[in-house]
Amino acid sequence: MSFLSRLLLTSAGLFLALPLAGCQTTVTGCETPFSGGAELPDPSFEEAQTPWKLASHSRIDDTEGVCDGTHSLLVQLDSGLGSTEPTLSANLTGITADKEYEITFHYRFENCNKAGLRLTLGNYTKSLKFDGADGRWKQTTLAVTFGSDPVSIAIYPEREGLESDFQGAAFDKNLMWVDDFTIKDVAGSN
Repeated sequence: MSFLSRLLLTSAGLFLALPLAGCQTTVTGCETPFSGGAELPDPSFEEAQTPWKLASHSRIDDTEGVCDGTHSLLVQLDSGLGSTEPTLSANLTGITADKEYEITFHYRFENCNKAGLRLTLGNYTKSLKFDGADGRWKQTTLAVTFGSDPVSIAIYPEREGLESDFQGAAFDKNLMWVDDFTIKDVAGSN
């Protein structure tokens, strides 16, 4: 993965490497990195009975997958600011407190009008903003350290501003996909 597409969050602060103007990372291949014992149940939404708790705005899409299957999480945002109801993963297992991990996932979007996704993981937040359509899968990475168990991933659709600014058909059926979470133990972390 290029350093240009990496988002690093640490307890010392936020360090963001922005992609160069016009450059986008696209998925060219997928691998499952060593996890160091940490795991996320059903990271690619392929299990028949997924342990993810799906919010009313989310469903498992069985026509779209990025790496190792045909399923992904589809989140829909309609008029307004989004939902306060999260789509929630099962707890990550094997997390060691104060050890650094990289959480990587893939995403894409269609028919978006000032839409976004917010992912929270422990005390870390990653917000993605979308406008227009881009059918290509991209990936991003969070570097995180957890103070304690349990840890899960919460995914929310969102917009920033006043709810009245996002009304009408132009703000309906904003579609955003997430797929193939991986967790990697960063070598040398304590």
